Amino acid sequence: MDLEMSTKSTSKLQQLNNASENVDAARTNKERAVHRLDKFGDNSSFSAAVYEFKSKSIIKRLLWGLIVILAIAGFCYITAQSINMLIEEPISTSITEMRQRELEFPAVTVCSLSFLDTTVLKDFSNEQYNNEDLANRLANLFAAGGPPNVPPLTECISIANEITSNTGFDIGFGNLILDVAKNDPIGLIEQCSFQGNNCTNDLEIVNTISGVCFTFNGLKKTAKPHKVQGTGVLNGLRLQIRNGDQEFSLNSNYGFNVIVHNRDEPPRPESEGVVVGLGSSLNVGMQQVTSAVKTQFYSGQDCVTNLDNPSNNLTFSEYSSYSRSLCLNDCFYTHIANECQCVEKKFYTPVRSPYTEMKDCGSTDICCEVYTFETFKDSCNCPLKCETIDRTLTTSSATHSLNNGPNAGSMVGINVYYESLVTEVRETTDSYTPWSLISDIGGNTGLFLGFTLLTMGEVLLLVLGLCTDCCCFSCKKRWNRKQLTV
Repeated sequence: MDLEMSTKSTSKLQQLNNASENVDAARTNKERAVHRLDKFGDNSSFSAAVYEFKSKSIIKRLLWGLIVILAIAGFCYITAQSINMLIEEPISTSITEMRQRELEFPAVTVCSLSFLDTTVLKDFSNEQYNNEDLANRLANLFAAGGPPNVPPLTECISIANEITSNTGFDIGFGNLILDVAKNDPIGLIEQCSFQGNNCTNDLEIVNTISGVCFTFNGLKKTAKPHKVQGTGVLNGLRLQIRNGDQEFSLNSNYGFNVIVHNRDEPPRPESEGVVVGLGSSLNVGMQQVTSAVKTQFYSGQDCVTNLDNPSNNLTFSEYSSYSRSLCLNDCFYTHIANECQCVEKKFYTPVRSPYTEMKDCGSTDICCEVYTFETFKDSCNCPLKCETIDRTLTTSSATHSLNNGPNAGSMVGINVYYESLVTEVRETTDSYTPWSLISDIGGNTGLFLGFTLLTMGEVLLLVLGLCTDCCCFSCKKRWNRKQLTV
């Protein structure tokens, strides 16, 4: 009896197993997907899914399907726009103004535009060249080397060889600037006053590739920077300069170039400054601008900080701190050294190999230097400092009356002062960051799809389940057995 009952039970189990296998074989992928979608519609917080998958009306299903497709398309379009904005790395700048009780006065460098002194050239004059003829030949030398359409500097080299052979004068660029130019430009100053006090002792001579200049409030001469507590001409720098009677200009310009720069930056008269002509006076009003780049992501790669210490990578620099002017000078000097295979050690001293082993530029190299100087294109990679102090300049000029004295036409007046003690602070930050993108995507999913993080998790599980139904046979079999036991 027991054996018979056991046999019947075994037979029933086999029948159940056979029925399960038959059901599994009969169930199609579509039926399993529909079952999973129905279950998702019953339990999901995605409201559209209820109408999409539970409604018995085909029209409602089609309508809600269209709405879902449009919502997904809108979400994808807006998200693509947000990603594109992030790729463009936009930044924003906020400007605030702060009144200061005192401000540090910048360095002011003055360079003569007509730096050749023909009286010095008389030592090299002879029967063929007097001092003025020699000056004219030198001017032709610079003109010949300048235009880029001159064939490989043949005209410049011909003039240079002619001058050297007829006069014995070494026309190296350094000799022209330092020996033939006025060696003491400070001697041209009739008056120098700062806040009403004599400032002649605060001037230092600076050698630049544009000539011998002088600087007020520079690092070498003035240990502590001058500071001002007031505005206007009386609280600034006042200069009266006379032009030399025997000066000659290589570029047919007469007057002075005024460069306002930070004390830890070199002057760049070849590319910066305000020009004042002879017989004129120049007023330069300043307002200090402090710029800070506080970008956390992409734009922050475009600036450097003092901690980066990029000045250690410069080849020609006497300054311990970094500035963009130092970097531009270094780029320019390096370009000349590479092109002419020499270094103007009278102007700048190389601190890195192989430039330390290069020869000093002489008369045979002046044509290459002049040509390189005129054809140089600024393609230097010189990032800004993340925190910089600069000044906006407001200039005005007036012409002296010829009735003011016999030398009025050769005098130049220069006034440099602060117009206001209000400092403009500009802070640059990222206007769109990856966190902004994440936030926008979250808002867009809520607006277009009604999604939350929980809903997205449910959809993810649904997708994984559908993939399992279609691709994993063993998972299908376990799913069918589970349904049969229920």
